[in-house]
Amino acid sequence: MGGPWMQPAKEILEGKAAEWGLQVQVIPIKFGYYDVLSFLAPFDRTVRPYRILLQSYEDAIEHQPDARVSIVAHSFGTYLVGKLLRENRRVRLHRLLLCGSVLDQGFKWAVVAERFDDAPLAQRDRVRNECGTRDIWPILAKVANARYGDAGRHGFENEVYAQTFHFDGYHSLFFEETHIRNEWVQFLLEGVNRKGNATAPGATPLERVASWPFVTLFLRLLVVYPLWFILYYWWMILFISIVCAAGLWYFPAKPADVDRGRTIGLAKYFEDLRAKKADRDPERLQDYLNDLKGSDSATVNCEGAIVEIGADPDAYGFRKLVFQPKDCGVIRSSTDRLTVTFAEALLPPGVDFTALQPNGTGYQVAEVVAEIENISWSEIKKEWRIYASGKAIKLLTPVDCPE
Repeated sequence: MGGPWMQPAKEILEGKAAEWGLQVQVIPIKFGYYDVLSFLAPFDRTVRPYRILLQSYEDAIEHQPDARVSIVAHSFGTYLVGKLLRENRRVRLHRLLLCGSVLDQGFKWAVVAERFDDAPLAQRDRVRNECGTRDIWPILAKVANARYGDAGRHGFENEVYAQTFHFDGYHSLFFEETHIRNEWVQFLLEGVNRKGNATAPGATPLERVASWPFVTLFLRLLVVYPLWFILYYWWMILFISIVCAAGLWYFPAKPADVDRGRTIGLAKYFEDLRAKKADRDPERLQDYLNDLKGSDSATVNCEGAIVEIGADPDAYGFRKLVFQPKDCGVIRSSTDRLTVTFAEALLPPGVDFTALQPNGTGYQVAEVVAEIENISWSEIKKEWRIYASGKAIKLLTPVDCPE
């Protein structure tokens, strides 16, 4: 079943049968290209190749109703044959030759024994399982997918029904002409099971690790299935990536001064500070201040009213803006303040700073983004002071606070 080895096998088997006066017809079964991704898919993608195998069997029986049917299967084909035996009671086989099998070691041969001629008599002469001592594909198949097993490496648990023979070689060693002539011809045409030329191999490091509890499950969930999804749906991932990149280019992220989703009222900062202060736990307050400031500085993104503005006497080209919560009642009753030092280049161009000064009843409201440099509490004045370095500012609608 499947692969370029079928034509040489057909010529050898039919030629030897003719020499012995036997009528034998070899029918290659091809189910198209079945790649590794389909083989390892987490869901069953065997429907189409299985239907081709079943239809080929039914066509052979319809053409020769009295013929005795034998099957030679390799690798994935052995899984399809196992499925054929399990799911179809009308199937009858004369002999079955498995090479590099990915069936499970615990395959229930006793359940399908009636699918063979003369069952259960001489059942061991009906199923031959050939294994390569250096064949790693059955091992990888078992680790990667729960549907498969490694009987093509270590044989079946129940040797009453299926005999296993080991040969020194890899996954394709069975297709050498000398192997076909010496092993396949004897078994398929005469029912003679010749012994292999090697002994059963021990467990590989991968098998020993995979035998630990849940390791195989983790390998499938964290490695095999994600890798399969990436390789199988690469075109979808590429398309989504292009769309997202185009979206980010066409709709760039908004700057911090207009990030309304992060902006909160300035009163919230002072409320939290006063709540922590009321706990009368210096350590909790200090922890809170450290969290607020971070290791070096923390970003404050808030909305408040400008209650004072002027030049920074300590630095040329800088302005100091003093903010309080924009609620009129809070402005009159609270002395808590946020003082932000801004480089004049970061302030909105063309702004008349004189007009931003409070006029007794009106206050300019602004969103401000700044990095906190210091937070202090005055026991004498009972007020909080936050000092920060300005990064961005956006002027909003002024608030009027009549007497």
